[in-house]
Amino acid sequence: MSVLDADACYRQLSVRDVAADGRFFVAVQTTGVYCRPICPARTPKRENCRFHRSAAAAEQAGFRPCLRCRPELAPAHWPVLDSESRLGRALALMSDGIMERGGVAALAEAMQLGARQLGRLFQAELGVSPSALWQTQRLLLAKQLLHDSALSITDIAMASGFRSLRRFNEHFLAVHGQPPSRLRRQRAAPTGLPLRLGYRGAYDWEAMLGFLRMRAWSGMEVIEGACYHRAVIFDGVVGAVRVRHVPTRRALQVEWHAVAPRHLPTLLRNLRRLFDLDADLPMIEAHLRADPALAARISARPGLRLPGAWSVFEAGLRALLGQQITVTAARRLGETLLDASAITHDALPWGLNRVLPEPARIGSEALGALRMPQARRHAIGQWIQHQASPLAIQQRGRSLQDSLQRLLDRPGVGDWSAHYIALRGLREPDAFPASDIGLLRAMSSTGQPRIDAMRLRQRAEAWRPWRAYAAQHLWASDTDFARFNQEPTHDA
Repeated sequence: MSVLDADACYRQLSVRDVAADGRFFVAVQTTGVYCRPICPARTPKRENCRFHRSAAAAEQAGFRPCLRCRPELAPAHWPVLDSESRLGRALALMSDGIMERGGVAALAEAMQLGARQLGRLFQAELGVSPSALWQTQRLLLAKQLLHDSALSITDIAMASGFRSLRRFNEHFLAVHGQPPSRLRRQRAAPTGLPLRLGYRGAYDWEAMLGFLRMRAWSGMEVIEGACYHRAVIFDGVVGAVRVRHVPTRRALQVEWHAVAPRHLPTLLRNLRRLFDLDADLPMIEAHLRADPALAARISARPGLRLPGAWSVFEAGLRALLGQQITVTAARRLGETLLDASAITHDALPWGLNRVLPEPARIGSEALGALRMPQARRHAIGQWIQHQASPLAIQQRGRSLQDSLQRLLDRPGVGDWSAHYIALRGLREPDAFPASDIGLLRAMSSTGQPRIDAMRLRQRAEAWRPWRAYAAQHLWASDTDFARFNQEPTHDA
């Protein structure tokens, strides 16, 4: 396990370095509390500080979270690592929600490791077990809900993944040194504020909303007043969510309507994926700036992030609907499918009134209204059936190639679509559709012959493991792409 430079950490703590937020936590021996490096409290003496890579490591060492700086608000729940390393893939799977679905056993199976081998990997690299890391995330979510929501403690226990209120109270008391009821009484007032989801680095919110606005399906998504609104469905129950940017807090603020507490982890996970909140953007941009072709583009668009998708199912559906047509035409096809299959709900707020059903509830008759080649319609039907099955692709694989191969095994999904679904839906940061016409055009100098896909792949080797972010900057700089509202070329 790499060791933190304690002196460097203390210097960042002394100046309240925002760039260090979430990269480490400082535990103060005299108080028994661990803090973010931006904590406004008086800086403790150097000899009383111990530095930890994660909140879980600090809690395992016997420290409880600070009530003033609130470690649960630090950006990125998981340590940011190369997603092609074994630990990086495991953390990515945890971020995808695998622990909620099957615990350590499911994570070990997905990684093709034994449970003990997986535990040794985490202990060696992070100093904590997978279960300890996951439990810390659950308890920090509970702490945030106790502070900022009006949910009952029973609902908060369910929202943070505990099936028993007694177990929740026991775990919370053991880590925080007080029961959840006392923490709730200590807050200033039952404000019921929206939740904040933090991020690291800059955030080009206008670009994110612009991307989503061009692709919004009427009635299901509304972008208005610099806010994103969306109808959602969990276990057949329709709700809604609103997201706005709070740049002074380096966070997105989330409100929801008619979403059951037990579905909050899925809701928040989907939002983190959609809005690319876990990216270590300063590190990614610094890596890509080494290429002069990207440096100017990054300087022109700081904070440009990878717009994701609400789900892997939706990412694949949008990719297949939009093959070889413009974004506008693809949006109209999506709305046609929505017209034929949507669940309507007139009581939703924010101008929303319908939602795309879960895959199992979309019948084949809904595809009849889609004006497209029969082969593509069949591929969409096959994708819907696949996503309704227990074997549906819901998370990234053991490697990028594994993720791509699983997608390529689906009818109608070629190399371009596989990379695009991996990029938007699976959050693969190194996915790169090298044959994309927009990327080829953006990399070609004015008056020079257009670069081909093979040469672009070779050039992009230097951008690993962040080629997806390089692709986003190239797309953003492609004037033809912007002028004609053209989705990059898909598979035939």
